[in-house]
Amino acid sequence: MLFGATPALAQESRESAEIALSRAILLYDAKNYDEATRELIRANQLDPRNTNVVYYLALSLSAQGRYAEAEAYVRKGLEVQPNNANLRLMLASTLRAQGKTDAARQIAESLQLEPASPLVGPSRDLLTALRTPRRGDTPFWLEVNARAQYDTNVTLEANNSRLTRGLGSKRSPGNLLAVNTEYAFLRTPQWQAAARYDFLQTINYYNHKFDFNENIIGGRLTYNNALTAGNRYFITGRAFFDNLLEGGRKRLQRPTGQLDSYLYWNSAGSVRTQLFYQLQGENWQRVGKGDENRDAINNRVGLVQYLFFDSQRYGVNFGYHYDFDDADGANWTYAGHRAVAGFLVTLPWEIRATSNFEFHARHYDGINSKFARHRSDHEYLALFDLAKDITPNLTVSFQHLWNHNESTISTYDYKRQVYSLGLIWRYY
Repeated sequence: MLFGATPALAQESRESAEIALSRAILLYDAKNYDEATRELIRANQLDPRNTNVVYYLALSLSAQGRYAEAEAYVRKGLEVQPNNANLRLMLASTLRAQGKTDAARQIAESLQLEPASPLVGPSRDLLTALRTPRRGDTPFWLEVNARAQYDTNVTLEANNSRLTRGLGSKRSPGNLLAVNTEYAFLRTPQWQAAARYDFLQTINYYNHKFDFNENIIGGRLTYNNALTAGNRYFITGRAFFDNLLEGGRKRLQRPTGQLDSYLYWNSAGSVRTQLFYQLQGENWQRVGKGDENRDAINNRVGLVQYLFFDSQRYGVNFGYHYDFDDADGANWTYAGHRAVAGFLVTLPWEIRATSNFEFHARHYDGINSKFARHRSDHEYLALFDLAKDITPNLTVSFQHLWNHNESTISTYDYKRQVYSLGLIWRYY
C-alpha cells in the first residue's frame, strides 16, 4: 500500500502545483505580485521540479526588484533542466539587473550559438540592452533622421500637366531632416504622461516653393492594462499644435486632439491580433483668403493580423481600416476603406527588409464645389525599406516610396516616387 500510494501522492502534488501556477499567472497579469509570489512559492514547494513554476516565480520576484532571490530560484531550476533556454535567459536578465553584466553577457552569447533556439531573438535584444539603455528604461528619448532624397513629383503635378501649370519643376533632389523627442514626466505601471516635440524640414533644390518646415508641440496621457494573460489594451489621449510653412510662407496652423485605443490579443506571441479605434478632431487655421473650412472630426477603426516566424526575424501583417472624415467644408467629407499589408525579412548581416502596402478608396459625399461633380479616389502606396544597425544607436537605411492616386477629378490624378538614403540616430 505504501509503495502504491507514493506515485499517487506525487501526482496529486503536481496537479496542485499546476492549479496554484494558474492562479499565480492571473495574479501576475493583474500586477498583484505579492499574492502571485506567495502562490508560486507554494507551487514550488508542492513540485520543486516544475520549471514553469520556477520561471514565473523568478518573473514575479523580478517585478518586485527581488533579483537575488529570483537568481537563486532560477539556478535551482537549472539543476533540474540545465539546458532550459527560458531559464537561462531569465538568469541572464536577473544578473543584468544586479549589475553582473559580464556574467549576463556570457549567458546571452551562449544562446546565440544555438540558432534553433526560439530565444535567439530575445537574447540578441538582451545583448543590445547590455551595451546601451533600452527605450522605456529612461524617461527621455530623442531621434534624428537625416536623409538625401530624390522626388519625382514634389508638386503633385497631375498626370495631365496642363491642369496644374505654373508649379515649377516637379523633379528635384533634396534633403530631409526630422527630429522627434519626448519626455515622460509621469510613469507608473498603468499610466504615463509625456511632453513631445517634432520638427520636419524638407529642401527641394530645384523647386523651393515646395520646401516644407513643420513644428509640432504637444503632449499625451496613456493608460495600459491587461484583460487576461497575453491580452493587453492601451488608451492614449493626445493634444498638439502644428505650424506649417510652405516655401517660407505660412501655410497652416492646426490644433488637434486625438484619442487612440488599441487592444492586442497574444501581444507577445508569434500570432498577434490588433484591434484599434481612433478619434481625431482638427481645427484648420489656414492662412489666406477664401480658403475652404476643413475643420473635421475623423473616426477610424481597424483590425490587423500579425504573424512572426523564427524569433521575429520574419513577419507578415494584413488588415482592414474604415475611416470617416466629417469636414465642415463639403469638398473634404469622405468615407474611406483601407486594405493594408506588410512584410519583414531579416537578410544576411542582420539587414532588415520591410515592405508596406496600402490601398485607400475614398468616396467624397458632396458635389465638389470647384468641379461640380462627385469625387472618388483610389490611392495606392508602397514603401520599401532596407535598414542596418551600425551601432545600437545608429541605423542606416534606404527607402523607396511609390505613390499613385487615381481620381474621378483629373486634377487629383498623379504619380510620385521618392528615393532616399539616410542615417537615423537615437538617444534614450
